[in-house]
Amino acid sequence: MNSRLRGSEPSSSPASRAAGVYGWDILLESRVLHMPEADTTDYGALAAVYRHVGENFKVGVGYNFGRFSDDLRDLTLNDEGVFLNMVGKF
Repeated sequence: MNSRLRGSEPSSSPASRAAGVYGWDILLESRVLHMPEADTTDYGALAAVYRHVGENFKVGVGYNFGRFSDDLRDLTLNDEGVFLNMVGKF
């Protein structure tokens, strides 16, 4: 295990999705990142809207209101902002 990550304890965050209304999905999520070695706990939220394109693809845009990423290797705490997400389903 990478020593930078040891002890980081991301909690499973509550998420709410509204799906299938005329091909649109909405995602609202809260996040918590607890790092005992640094004696810190960071809180954040995420909101996104997705549009289905056909049966196997959707594209979305959203905003991360927290400073941290869901990639726990990234400890820069500079991830607040707009994002684009593309999802393929097979």
